Amino acid sequence: MAHPPRIPVLLPVEKAVIYFITFCVQDRHKVLANPETMAAFLNAAQRMEGRWIVRSATLMPDHIHVLAIPHDRYESVGNFAGAIKRWMRQSLEAKWNGKPGALIGCCVRQNPQTPSGTTSGRIPCERDS
Repeated sequence: MAHPPRIPVLLPVEKAVIYFITFCVQDRHKVLANPETMAAFLNAAQRMEGRWIVRSATLMPDHIHVLAIPHDRYESVGNFAGAIKRWMRQSLEAKWNGKPGALIGCCVRQNPQTPSGTTSGRIPCERDS
């Protein structure tokens, strides 16, 4: 699977860089919406502290949405995505319900700050029923 392309930072220096990142499971297998995967994601996000701020995330059955802010505006999104996927695979022993964890891809969109300068949301610990 190819790495996401390097996204040039075109925002003025006074604007924060915020990325909207989506991780998708190959063939959209519904293997992510469970407490073990959420714990693995939260652990991986915590390990990014100091380099990235995970502002908000949502785990869906077949994909994950993340709003992330790099401390260094030129930090590689590919490194962020690779680290999150690697640490999640390690935590989950490279399997989600028998399907290999290596089948998760990533796409990224760069978003400007909101007018107030912040984003908001919560990271759910369990899927609401």
